[in-house]
Amino acid sequence: SHAIAILRLADSDELNCPCTSLFMVDLAGSERVARSGVQVGTAAFQEAASVNTSLSALGRVVLALLEGQDRKGTFIPYNSSHLTAVLKQGLGGNSRTC
Repeated sequence: SHAIAILRLADSDELNCPCTSLFMVDLAGSERVARSGVQVGTAAFQEAASVNTSLSALGRVVLALLEGQDRKGTFIPYNSSHLTAVLKQGLGGNSRTC
């Protein structure tokens, strides 16, 4: 499974000030179900399928962001998985990725 830690820093004196967010993400590797030996219908199979789905969704978001750099109004499919929805603030806009 994936691990995400989000550190948010804000000025404590102001209520409506913009905050800075640092996303630290550890992505699980994609699973080849046939090679891993997990049985269909087990919890391990469901987790492997879920990891593959979220990694595919993240790939689609990154590709849409790259293709839409020069065009306004490009649809970015952030809501296609929980992973991309959580990382939305750290992927688009004026964010930097290292």
